[in-house]
Amino acid sequence: MDTITVLCIGKKISNLRHHQGLSQREFSKLVGISPSYLSKLESTTSGLGASLEVLSNIATALDIELSELFHVTRTEQRYMEESLLRKSKKKRKRLITNSN
Repeated sequence: MDTITVLCIGKKISNLRHHQGLSQREFSKLVGISPSYLSKLESTTSGLGASLEVLSNIATALDIELSELFHVTRTEQRYMEESLLRKSKKKRKRLITNSN
């Protein structure tokens, strides 16, 4: 699984959690993981190390099939790629500004 796909899965978890009106703390209790681990899953590539059990618990708490977490559309991929590119450009600009 590539980095973009993993980031899309994390974003999907975050969006669905928000849609249900749950905080990270509330959702992490439902899933049986710590809020800090959930935060990492939603915002980084830490999802690569998530066990199938954790991902299954997340899907159950979101009331979706596990396979839906892994279904990433081209639109989601493009959005994530563009988002990463924007972040990279901002970071590069800050580094250049700070070095002057």
